[in-house]
Amino acid sequence: MPIAPHRRRPSRAHRISGAARRRARTLGSGLALAAALAPTAAEPPREPLALFVSGLLAYTTWTTPLPTVRLCLWGHGHAIDALARGAPLGTTRQPVTVVRDAAVVDAPWRCDAVFVAAGAPPAAYDLPRTLVGRPVLVIGEGKAFCTVGGMFCVDADAPGLRFYANLDAVARSGLRVHPQVLRIAHDGPGS
Repeated sequence: MPIAPHRRRPSRAHRISGAARRRARTLGSGLALAAALAPTAAEPPREPLALFVSGLLAYTTWTTPLPTVRLCLWGHGHAIDALARGAPLGTTRQPVTVVRDAAVVDAPWRCDAVFVAAGAPPAAYDLPRTLVGRPVLVIGEGKAFCTVGGMFCVDADAPGLRFYANLDAVARSGLRVHPQVLRIAHDGPGS
């Protein structure tokens, strides 16, 4: 019977404390996803928010395969401008079409993903309730967006771009989001 090799514990210099691991996760959680889709030398640099949304779309699987993901944007301000300038948001495998200021009532049929910025019309904040149980990725600006049922809430003003996940809303949608994305997200208030 072979003897199992002795496993060496990492030296003290190589061990990372739980607190240090949590700090690293806090500082880079939003950008960790963005780093996976960092621009190549041929692409112009993109805003961190655009990289985050692009990465989130790439790591989400819809209930039926989509030829193109339709991302609808509502609102005004830095977040929307960053997403508009961040084109292309998709990949060669999963292209993304951006739709701006579509009618909110048409969202369940015209959008596969939505982003609601802080300056959006009040009707856009009802989207999370309208889209419950539908395979539409719902992303919003500000941590409070998760309290109204948003799946992912982005705090673009925080250093390092933080994002929060409302795991209940993700589960109800039927979408499959890569577990690593859910792991690095912070718990939203609706979770």
